[in-house]
Amino acid sequence: MVKILLINPIFQKSLSSPLPDRIERSRGRYPPIGLAYLASMLLRHNHTTQIYDADVEKKGIHGLIARLKRFKPDIVGITTTSFTFLQAKITAKTVRMTLPEAKVLVGGPHVSIYPEEVLRNEEFDIAVKGEGEYTVVDLIEKLETNSDIRTVQGIVYHENGKIHQNELRPPIENLDELPFPARKLLPNKKYYYPLGKKNPFTTVISSRGCPFNCIFCLRAAGTHFGRKFRARSPLNICEELEHIISSYDIREIFFYDDVFTANQKRIEDLCREIIRRKIDISWNCRTRVDTVTPKLLKLMKGAGCERIHYGIESGDENILKNLRKNITISQIRNGFSWTKANEIETFAYIMLGAPGETSNSIRRTMQLLKKIQPSHVGFFITTLFPGTNLYTSALEENLLSTDVWKDFTLGKMKDQPLPYLEEAFNEAELKNILKKCYREYYFRLSYIWNRLKTIKSFSQLLINLKGFSLILNI
Repeated sequence: MVKILLINPIFQKSLSSPLPDRIERSRGRYPPIGLAYLASMLLRHNHTTQIYDADVEKKGIHGLIARLKRFKPDIVGITTTSFTFLQAKITAKTVRMTLPEAKVLVGGPHVSIYPEEVLRNEEFDIAVKGEGEYTVVDLIEKLETNSDIRTVQGIVYHENGKIHQNELRPPIENLDELPFPARKLLPNKKYYYPLGKKNPFTTVISSRGCPFNCIFCLRAAGTHFGRKFRARSPLNICEELEHIISSYDIREIFFYDDVFTANQKRIEDLCREIIRRKIDISWNCRTRVDTVTPKLLKLMKGAGCERIHYGIESGDENILKNLRKNITISQIRNGFSWTKANEIETFAYIMLGAPGETSNSIRRTMQLLKKIQPSHVGFFITTLFPGTNLYTSALEENLLSTDVWKDFTLGKMKDQPLPYLEEAFNEAELKNILKKCYREYYFRLSYIWNRLKTIKSFSQLLINLKGFSLILNI
């Protein structure tokens, strides 16, 4: 029986960002649930499997080498996003040097966008596209028996000096059939959510796929989890919640779905089941303002919802249309008003420099924020992420001189600056606007006073003081 080590690479800021490292780190550390799902499937099929989260272990390359020498895996799987790709390559190179005979697999969102380009990096043997649970089990069983891997759906591999892509594996229709993530292989006490009130903390994924069509988001391209919305049943989710409480004493979770309330009836049923079972857990989620109602929010609060992250992006109707967000200012106002009425905290995501952005549209965004008063706001510069419709359009319209993400993946760029959409503002101006927006929103007496009124413990006071300190350093 082969031994498998799944690795979450060390996070280092190899991509230029307008925010200091300290700010980037303040976003928290979430468990690599994708790897934990893979591990649970491998364990179900009796494969000896471990996970090494190099990022939270903080032992550097020497720690990774020590783990490799101690466990001696036959197969190593590495997950990567666009942001961690350079570190994934360094991790793979370390595996090559330490265990030359080990097979090195790579997967994750970036691989699904640039599978062939990823495999042109000699550090990797096989790339996994899309959802990996069944693909990895199938692949490893073929490797273990020296069978032909050309029948394995969802992989890219080398053969006779060429790169071959097999057909993509269809999305998993019944998510309830997957075992719960193998959190027993993770250092659960090392994960944290900066706004959280209880520890330990973890993430839960209750659905996959996003049916919406925002031009700035990778989900709309459907390259990893696909466009089709698929959801777990309320009973299955509640069983996982009870499991993580009884097994790991976890008391706060983040439902890390793309749009948690995409199916409102499902969430109503889930909340009723949480209440019926008397599951004592606090939770956060991400969703859209046009997928909540007063009735649903009341149920969510009763079931333990502490905070909702809303992607509102802008306070200007034209910008929202340009982004194909398909929401209105009225819906934003209603969503935040209803959420606040149910005493649920809100987090608003804002994009600066979106298509059609002007000084006036930014002013309207700030006016809206001061009206709806989110508990927290995250401002971000509109970035041309690979695989998005926005990035494809920028290439077609020659707003970029080259396919920078492709060049980055091929190793032509070592320190890749994030490609911003520079229309009315250049990069320097966008970074300055970002700083001004953070300070304009958070350093208002009314906001500070409202935050002070919510503080109920010394630990919450420290969290708020740390937050203000971070904003001063932007």
